[in-house]
Amino acid sequence: MDVQEIAPLLWRWTGRHAEWEEDVGSVYYETEDGVVLVDPILPPEDEQRFLRHLDKEVHGQQVHVLVTVFWHTRDAAAMVERYGARVWAPAPSGAGASARGISRSVQAATVLSVVSVE
Repeated sequence: MDVQEIAPLLWRWTGRHAEWEEDVGSVYYETEDGVVLVDPILPPEDEQRFLRHLDKEVHGQQVHVLVTVFWHTRDAAAMVERYGARVWAPAPSGAGASARGISRSVQAATVLSVVSVE
């Protein structure tokens, strides 16, 4: 797991993708209206420590998950279960997001609409 601050309130982390057997990236962004997690993955190499830290960061805030493409659902369902996150994703098609465990999604959300948190 690698965690890097990109800018104030904007972080990128990596976690090992079990199927691909390589590290993939996710993004954390904190706004006045809540927290946005982009394509979140729980780093299997240190999942519990990562979740304890994330719990502290998101405590009491609305959590939004932005899934950029259906194969990036990764651990979005875990964020819904743990934080009651609202998921923003393109409309599923074929074996899209709903087939991978996400039942709450909004069609064609843009980053702007997630960041401004309606």
